[in-house]
Amino acid sequence: MQNKFITLENQMKHTRLFHILRHRDHVCCVCFSPNGKFLASGSKDRSIELWDVQSGRQILTFKGHEDHVLGVCFSPDGHFLASSSREGLVIVWDTETGRQIRKLDEITRPSWDISFSPNGQYLASGSLENTVHLWEVNKNFSSNTLVGHTGKVISVAFSPDGQLLASGSEDTTVRLWKLPTGRSTGIRGDHDHYVRCIRFSPDNQFLISASTDGVICLRHLTVQSSHVIHDSQVSGICISPDSKSLVSCGSEGTIRLWEVETGEKIYEETMHKERITGIDFSPNGLYIATGSHDNSVRLSDISETKSAQTGSVTSEKTFQNLLDIHMKTLILSHTITPTPSRPSAWLRGAGSMCGCVPLFLVQDIGNILTQTRDHLRIGRPAHIPGDIDTSFYLDFLERLSGYPMLAEIGAWNISETIAGIMIARLINGVEFPEIYQVPVGTAGIDFARQLGVRLDRAEASVIWRETDPGLRPDLRQLLPSKSMAEIEKNLRKLDIDELRFLHRYGPRITGAPDPEEMLDLFNLTGLPPSVRMAMSQMLRLLPKISQIKRTGGVQTYAMGGYEGLTHKGSLDSLIPTELANPADILFHRLLNKEALYYGREGTLEQGKEMAFIITQSGIEMYGDYFVLAQGLTLALAQAMQNRGYEVRHSFAGSTLTSPAGTNRASDVHRILYYRDEETARHEKILNEVSKLLKAWKEKYRSIQVFWVVNEFWDADDWDLHTGLYKKLKTCAGQQVWFIRCGDEISKEKGRMPDVSRQFHRCHIVNTGLMWQDNKPPLVDYARVRKLVRRAGKKPGMDHPLRSEPLEVSVEDANRVFEMTEAVHELGFKIRRPVEYFKNEYEPKGDIVIDHASSIMWQKAGSENEMNYENAAAYVKQLNEKLFAGYEDWRLPTVDELASLLEAEKQSNGLYIDPIFDAAQRWCWTADKRVGGGAWDVNFNYGYVYWTNLGYNNYVRVCRA
Repeated sequence: MQNKFITLENQMKHTRLFHILRHRDHVCCVCFSPNGKFLASGSKDRSIELWDVQSGRQILTFKGHEDHVLGVCFSPDGHFLASSSREGLVIVWDTETGRQIRKLDEITRPSWDISFSPNGQYLASGSLENTVHLWEVNKNFSSNTLVGHTGKVISVAFSPDGQLLASGSEDTTVRLWKLPTGRSTGIRGDHDHYVRCIRFSPDNQFLISASTDGVICLRHLTVQSSHVIHDSQVSGICISPDSKSLVSCGSEGTIRLWEVETGEKIYEETMHKERITGIDFSPNGLYIATGSHDNSVRLSDISETKSAQTGSVTSEKTFQNLLDIHMKTLILSHTITPTPSRPSAWLRGAGSMCGCVPLFLVQDIGNILTQTRDHLRIGRPAHIPGDIDTSFYLDFLERLSGYPMLAEIGAWNISETIAGIMIARLINGVEFPEIYQVPVGTAGIDFARQLGVRLDRAEASVIWRETDPGLRPDLRQLLPSKSMAEIEKNLRKLDIDELRFLHRYGPRITGAPDPEEMLDLFNLTGLPPSVRMAMSQMLRLLPKISQIKRTGGVQTYAMGGYEGLTHKGSLDSLIPTELANPADILFHRLLNKEALYYGREGTLEQGKEMAFIITQSGIEMYGDYFVLAQGLTLALAQAMQNRGYEVRHSFAGSTLTSPAGTNRASDVHRILYYRDEETARHEKILNEVSKLLKAWKEKYRSIQVFWVVNEFWDADDWDLHTGLYKKLKTCAGQQVWFIRCGDEISKEKGRMPDVSRQFHRCHIVNTGLMWQDNKPPLVDYARVRKLVRRAGKKPGMDHPLRSEPLEVSVEDANRVFEMTEAVHELGFKIRRPVEYFKNEYEPKGDIVIDHASSIMWQKAGSENEMNYENAAAYVKQLNEKLFAGYEDWRLPTVDELASLLEAEKQSNGLYIDPIFDAAQRWCWTADKRVGGGAWDVNFNYGYVYWTNLGYNNYVRVCRA
């Protein structure tokens, strides 16, 4: 289980994302604790997670259900958590220990929603056997079944005064039950479809219900009035603690904020890529939590949306006029877009940074940026009459497409976000009429969505015919020669390393991105040369540093299962050399806990691992020292994140900065621009680091500290600080990277600094690493390889091969898998790697070890083809039999299996090295396809594709 900590600057007045919390499967329900400090989430993965709201840290995992967890709720005092599930079981948990207090299994059919009464005396659950179960907590959870509904009861809620219980059902009615008798007191039939959710307002004035047809009914309980909100399909509602606002969520991943008194919509935002199935307000009204089928819980600050958005949304009439104005410019476009709606996202991105920009120019530049030269189609539109000259614009586009830099970028398959940023960079300083202003914020999201719908249906020739000649935009007026010259001038200013950095660290998702995310990235552009050099170093150091081993941090054991050794485990996990000892010696080692075991007893589940990177700052870190330190810091951070570590970073100079994350563009921005003009205070830094490690020690299974300092770190007083260093070494692994000024990389200049003896492991990196032929920031890879090998690492590809399975759509496949489309010699389209992996194979009996990727492969694979379900069974069988002596074989990801592809057909007639068995011509991967099926790699023709799960492929397993 992993969670990502994300903090954004609230530059736009919409929700501010604080945390993304991850489950292994669909999230079905969420609930805040009464004090607002904790959040519980239930999932299809049969678990309930308890999270700390402020830090996003996982506190407890509750396991006991055997099917989907459909409902969670806290008792009023927060001491208990109740959960309901599809197998018909209600469990009450102790929130401090995670221990089960009670199993309420009288329900024989699946149980849906669940709720505690305000006084804590009752617990109600809706049942799919058309009943409501009312449990009396004070009487040891004795139950009362409330009968009356003729359909499944999906939602239940207690009134704030505790006198009523409301239930919503598939029979389209809402029923009210009087407490404590459970007598039915009324039926509301305001819906025509299933009543999916029901809630009372905290002030006890409204009963609010929502149905699957998108109708939200707000009934005033005291004056017997009601009004209706029409929404899309509603899957959840929650009411703010002040009872003034209602938030609804639905199948399209969007939340909408409504005013309860009037039913007026005041805000809308897309939060998830898939259906939202759980939603809740925090008790203080500041946060909202949403759980989705995308396996995530998002915790967002909604405090500023209520008042800020009402005045910023453009009126509908003005909005439609703006759409019409931009659509009219489509007649001037001289390129073809494979996906017609895609320029809407480019326009939104470029417009949010430049303000005014016409659609046609965004479409044409965007196509040049996102298409390879063999796919790009530039030409004069057939609908423009011959007497209208557009040759000047056609020549301009041809010149742009001919720039080698843009040709390279076209093969990257960049995301909409990065395309929008690059377009904004190119048109910077070019003025366009104000009528082409692009909305920002939530209005920009809606604008892009509606524009995309129009573009999907649009035909430029029809727009030309239907537009009055006097209203058609004039190409020469919109884009005079001065503007085209400015765009080409901006193009010459672009730095390829800067763009490569944005492409790597920017959002990789398809669709309209978060405006704040784009603003963070845009702040990273236009960097000074020294910072660009640091980014270049990071990109080049990354494949070298990324070979740090997982589990235990930085130790590398011999191939054969010795990685991650422990001193406690079960007898069957003893390593072979221990079993070879005489019986009395083995017994002695067992009693003294000296025996070594394989680290396979699930130690990764015991807690998160942390990597804490400390970079020296201050006046001692000048020039090349600090530039290389920045690059090394970012490379280490990325490498450790890829191995599942939670990474924190601090600067150490006159003070130790607060530990911060490194996984967002704004975090990288902080590292690149941080400055400290004072002298380093070593003793103070060591004491502050010691305090942090002591506080973290109980929270993390292991901590690895990486110091990035210059060669003179603590040179004068290191021996006086021996006690401090010892204290650090007892808390965590301590590894230091000394940056030394010099030209030689392959040889160390002098001996290690004296302070090096205070660390567990030491490395030296010379500033000469950054220079080759006096032209920064190229790197001599032969020299770097020697440096890396001396540090006990192996060079790999540009980034580590992904080992965690993904669910990837066809549209995102090229970007996620880093593939490019080509046409096979037989005439059909195929996906092949943008770059082919350089393997270093070593055959060993039934296996093949690739030292370049540190992956062990099955040499042959399955004898027969099989469907996906049987493939999983085949892998399980191999592990049970300890194939080749290991029990952690798995299906490879596309990234891993595609690393075996060869660019040309080999002597065995396949696109794979003859060292492997030739029978397995196409093999399953662990990556699923959005919408069904799984991805596979075809070695017969050398490409990646997807196959239905019921079809047959071979299996070739791997292990790290």
